[in-house]
Amino acid sequence: MILPVMVDLVPIRLVAGICGLKKLKELDLSWNSFEGTLPPCLYNLTSLQLLDTSGYQFRGNISSLIAGLTSLEYIDLSYNLFEGFSFSSFANISKLEFIRFACGSVKLDIETEDSSWVPLFQLKFLAISNCSLNKLSHQIPTFLFHQHSLRVLDFSYNELKGPFPSWLLENNTRLEFVALHNNFFKGHLHLSLPLNLTYSMDVSNNQLIGQLQQNFGNILPKIRFLNLSQNAFEGYLPSSIGSMSLLDVVNLSFNNFSGEVPRELLTGCLQLQILDLSNNNFHGHLLSRNFNLTELRILKINDNQFSGPLSNVLSKCSSLSVLDVCNNNMSDKIPTWICNQKALDTLLLRNNFFQGQIPCDTVQFRLLDLSENSLSGSLPSWSSDVLRHVHLGKNNFSGSIPKAFLSITGLVTLDISDNKLSGRIPNAIGGIPPELGQLSAILALNLSHNQLTSSIPETLSNLTQLESLDLSHNNLNGEIPPQLIKLNFLEVFSVAYNNLSGRTPETKAQFGTFSASSYEGNPFLCGLPLEKNCTSIEDSPPTPTKSSDVSDGKWYKVDLVVFLASFCATYIMFFLGVVTVLYINPYWRLRCFNLVEDCMYSCYYFVANNLSEARALIYGCSGW
Repeated sequence: MILPVMVDLVPIRLVAGICGLKKLKELDLSWNSFEGTLPPCLYNLTSLQLLDTSGYQFRGNISSLIAGLTSLEYIDLSYNLFEGFSFSSFANISKLEFIRFACGSVKLDIETEDSSWVPLFQLKFLAISNCSLNKLSHQIPTFLFHQHSLRVLDFSYNELKGPFPSWLLENNTRLEFVALHNNFFKGHLHLSLPLNLTYSMDVSNNQLIGQLQQNFGNILPKIRFLNLSQNAFEGYLPSSIGSMSLLDVVNLSFNNFSGEVPRELLTGCLQLQILDLSNNNFHGHLLSRNFNLTELRILKINDNQFSGPLSNVLSKCSSLSVLDVCNNNMSDKIPTWICNQKALDTLLLRNNFFQGQIPCDTVQFRLLDLSENSLSGSLPSWSSDVLRHVHLGKNNFSGSIPKAFLSITGLVTLDISDNKLSGRIPNAIGGIPPELGQLSAILALNLSHNQLTSSIPETLSNLTQLESLDLSHNNLNGEIPPQLIKLNFLEVFSVAYNNLSGRTPETKAQFGTFSASSYEGNPFLCGLPLEKNCTSIEDSPPTPTKSSDVSDGKWYKVDLVVFLASFCATYIMFFLGVVTVLYINPYWRLRCFNLVEDCMYSCYYFVANNLSEARALIYGCSGW
């Protein structure tokens, strides 16, 4: 008799009523809204073969209840609030094949170590994930020494310690799925016998070290999913990895692998769809003529030392959606074939040595990062319905900001900082005409380190979702629009090192959290959080003349008394300084007096000669 219960509002008394069904074989209560404790009478359901209570809020101690279910073959107690569980409850259950405990935020204490019992069953499926397994010893269950029929094994996220249990994989020759990730296993990954793993092995995020054995690929010839990431593996990849011809996914990221990627991997694993070699020490020309992974959908080789151009071998990968080569030594121009990859969704080329112009007139990317290269020319006039993130900072782009950017209604981040852009900030930013929509989704706008001029447009206040605004290191002038205080989600703000003047925005809401560094480098700004006070400027009455501050549009006022006093003080200090030098140094005093004497004689003879000539001329003309 099978009784699956799937109604959300079934009362708990129904569960108690089930106890009268003595011949019940399968009881599936998964993913309903039961709570409380399971009735003790379930102990008497000796014919029960399947019990699934996953996805509830059941509480209490269930170990004693399980001990009576001697016909049990399948049990799933995942995502409950039980007090704890001991595997000794399974001591008298000989037909058990499937055990699953998956824990959520509340971790179930599971203890497997008890010398008083030896398992009578042979499991095919054992999954204990994200629980508190063997809390005191943190060791892998020793009853597994007696298991030889496992096909699925999942001990992920349990904080298990000790050497890597190679024996566990070798004792169970029919294993198809192994998940030992997110534990603290140490040592080498060394397997002495070929395994029949046909699906997955995930040992990521442990503390495994050393080189992979030379016959590694021959040990796992049928595997489809291999994840060795976030360990401390080192050395070259063995060429035998090319024998793993059925691989779909390979993740070797965050290790210390070095050398060149073996040619056998690039030519032998033809079904590979995801290849992640990021954060290692690989080098060489990965994208050479040997590259034949045409089924790739995701290629991540960032944070290595790969060099060479983006050759057209990737143009054969028609399903490629993510290409990440950031932080390498790649060079040459961005090839035009990239513009024609219709499936390419994410293109990340940051921090390489690419140069030249962006070749694409249209883009289909969702995320584009070309920052920290040597790209030049003008920014392309893209118009896209899918583009969400654009990062073009730290290049050599010049010219103005294309207005076409402003029609990208779904844009979330725009970073064009540290270029050679000039001209005005378009008023359309933040104030898109109704027919073009609004940049309402944008969260970050970085225009810093350019040569932008004119004033900050008031319409930036319409970017109500903005979290980061950086306009620093430009040539902006005028006042900071007070309307910017409407940006309630702003966490980062900088207008430093411009030519801005007037009062800073009111220090309320988010603007009350910004320090003086957000405004520094603008000598004519005043108001909090700056030390310069605006009161004296605002309280001074204007002079009713044509050249008054108001009529001239000047924001500053010159104090004539202070000006004259400072001028006189400067003149006196200069004169006294000269006198002091002449008094102390006799050489310069003598030179100075000689110079004065020479000047006096020169002036005397100049005047005397000119007067005598003038007298002779006058007397000669009068006939004397």
